[in-house]
Amino acid sequence: MPLFTPINRPDVLDNHDEANTPFAPSLVRVEEEIRGLLLEYQTTLRDWAEGRIEEAHKGFDRLLSKDLVARTQDPRVEGECNAYCREFGGMSANRLRSLVFANSGRLQMLSEGFQLGWRSMAQMDTCNLGTLISSIDSQKESVLNESLAKLETARAFDNDDASYQLAVGQCAMLLGRFDVAASALLSAVGPAFSLAPLETHSADGAVLLQRWSPYQWWGARAAVQAALLRGDVGLAVKIVEQAAGASQELSLKLKQLLDGLVEIPNCLSTPVA
Repeated sequence: MPLFTPINRPDVLDNHDEANTPFAPSLVRVEEEIRGLLLEYQTTLRDWAEGRIEEAHKGFDRLLSKDLVARTQDPRVEGECNAYCREFGGMSANRLRSLVFANSGRLQMLSEGFQLGWRSMAQMDTCNLGTLISSIDSQKESVLNESLAKLETARAFDNDDASYQLAVGQCAMLLGRFDVAASALLSAVGPAFSLAPLETHSADGAVLLQRWSPYQWWGARAAVQAALLRGDVGLAVKIVEQAAGASQELSLKLKQLLDGLVEIPNCLSTPVA
């Protein structure tokens, strides 16, 4: 459990009449509420980690019911939210909001037996995905829709976290919303194309092997698959072309995914060296 050191902010606590403040919560109560939210969040994560899933669900529900978590505040209040979140939790207010929404959505999916991450993406090829989608009943579909809404809200609060894009993409694919999935997955793996692959060198420094992380490969593969499933061959080809600028090996693997499914344009038909 993190220790929160109280701070003295007389400029915040003085000269504010709570009864005359038109928005909630008042500036007077921001510090107290932020401290309570951070403690509640840590307790909820501990419940989840220690297997108290029902308590974790309740904890997330309580957090999501708080106005400070549900939406960005009036500029004056938001400034104080950020100050106290950074002081007590080492993060911005929007980062805290995004974590609450994202983890609540993930916990709902996990509770219904849906896994997240690249390992589960490895099993979502075209055949397996069709089987997965057909096995989703109305209750699970409702949970997935609610989870997707939470994940998209998390992404709106913190669009720089690629794991949110990946989770949105996976959830959307299970719902058959391939347009949403393709867009989210491409956003998740696009920046990865600019990263250098992991390299294995010989004693004299020559590159023996280039390897891309499972996250990069399966994210790119799922983005191509989602594009094909929505009928957008052009987008699938675009993803392959983007990958070619980063890794010939990655581009070849993605092109092989297209082979036999669509007619490969001439620009991609030449074998990659």
